[in-house]
Amino acid sequence: MKTKGYTLIELIITISLLVIVLVGGTTIFYRSFRSSGVSDIQATLNDSLNSLDTMIESVLRYGAVIRLVDADGNQKLRADCLEASDSGVVGNSLIVRDSYGGNAVYSLSDGEVSSNAGEV
Repeated sequence: MKTKGYTLIELIITISLLVIVLVGGTTIFYRSFRSSGVSDIQATLNDSLNSLDTMIESVLRYGAVIRLVDADGNQKLRADCLEASDSGVVGNSLIVRDSYGGNAVYSLSDGEVSSNAGEV
């Protein structure tokens, strides 16, 4: 006698295949969602760094050195720096007046450059 329906083995195999497909699809979706968020953060960070790089470049390109400060706190004025010519002047902090009339201090500490804008 023939009956209409599915056997228990057919149902188990079908459900197993469905679970495998759903787990695979969920994994792919999760990875693409996570990498999308990381790439958005990287793009935002790159844009911010490019803006900062452009700002520092314009300050240094169109600005004028006011003075240089060495590790001992001794200050060399702009004229001293210009007179040094090829021999150069050594210092840890560079004070620059930008094209907008503001001052920026660029300091070298432990191999890192820090910036501070304000009246100096």
